[in-house]
Amino acid sequence: MSCYISNLSSHILQTIFSKLSISTLQRCRNVCKSWQHILADPSFALLHQGCANDDNLILCLETKIFGSYSERSLYWLEHQGEFSHFDLAKTGTISKLNFIVHFVNSCNGLLCLCLNPFGHVIDTILCVSNPITGEYVYLPQLGYDKYSDENMCGLGFCSSTNQFKAIRIFFTKEQEDSILHAEVYTFRADTILLDDKATPRGFETDTWRSIGVVHHYNDWNKYCWRSFNAFVNGCFHWIINNECDYDHTIVIYSFHFGSEQFRTVSLPPSVHSDGHQCADAGVFRDSLYFSCFNHFSRDEYITVWVMRDYGVVESWVKLLVIKRVMPRLEPKDFKVMKFFENGNILVSVGYKLWLYNPERKYHELVEATKDKSITVISLSARFASIKDIMAGGKITNFG
Repeated sequence: MSCYISNLSSHILQTIFSKLSISTLQRCRNVCKSWQHILADPSFALLHQGCANDDNLILCLETKIFGSYSERSLYWLEHQGEFSHFDLAKTGTISKLNFIVHFVNSCNGLLCLCLNPFGHVIDTILCVSNPITGEYVYLPQLGYDKYSDENMCGLGFCSSTNQFKAIRIFFTKEQEDSILHAEVYTFRADTILLDDKATPRGFETDTWRSIGVVHHYNDWNKYCWRSFNAFVNGCFHWIINNECDYDHTIVIYSFHFGSEQFRTVSLPPSVHSDGHQCADAGVFRDSLYFSCFNHFSRDEYITVWVMRDYGVVESWVKLLVIKRVMPRLEPKDFKVMKFFENGNILVSVGYKLWLYNPERKYHELVEATKDKSITVISLSARFASIKDIMAGGKITNFG
């Protein structure tokens, strides 16, 4: 005798599935081939995109090192509504055994990862993945004489051409002046090769394209580049420190994926460019935010600003001030990871996660992660395959 749910139509099952959490959907995908087929249907990807509440979705990476062997696990951290109650569900592992793995950024449901071989400062590999479907693509590696790292690359989307692009910045070891160069990789959905499991294996005919020397902040020995999950308004953003200045002057630097030009973004008017070497940038409801640690005052605190109108310096608005209330909080370890609709903020301190309530000025350790050392990134859920997402950056409805 078949169960009642097996008699429901695919349309009704899709509607039910669209209301479930990501971790529950991944378990549903393993129940039977019929459910797996429903969840892999492009029409479900379209339905889920319209119904999903991405406000609760965070991806965690835990790395355990055992001598020369490392084990990396990916988890979904889903907020359950109560102040600090999260569920942690393992979603997979990264099988590159001899590589250090870093989150770079997320863009339109895709995740950019940087892989570095143990003991090597070159041979950086960029990987683009959809952790929902488990698909991934490795981009061509840098040449043997080029050096880059996880802070000098990023994934973006060009709305004028409907194409995803990646950027990487590097210098050549043979150069005495350490001048930085940039290359862009344009993704083309028609070049993705699929195996029997529909897993992208590469782009084969595609290559990185040089866009010349990085203007202004282009001396590897002088400037320290730091990247964040900060793709906003068609631009990827870095915070750059001038390591040769006594005050460690900082700037916000951006790359526009449409014009393929670098630009400087003005700091908030009341923020001094010197002395704030502990700074952070990211996305707050589709706007660029900037946070900095103020150590000129007797009461040390972190201020978070939001640029309401991108590119307009007068539109910077002070969002909140966070005092140093969290145990063992060092400004260099502090990063804003996620803004929730209810006003709470998920912050990373070292490799631990805290939830902070600005109104009550109350903080609490996220219980689900207290026994783990993790790095975290916010991500939109897309059940479409990488091929469908890359096909113009949108989910194609084949139904």
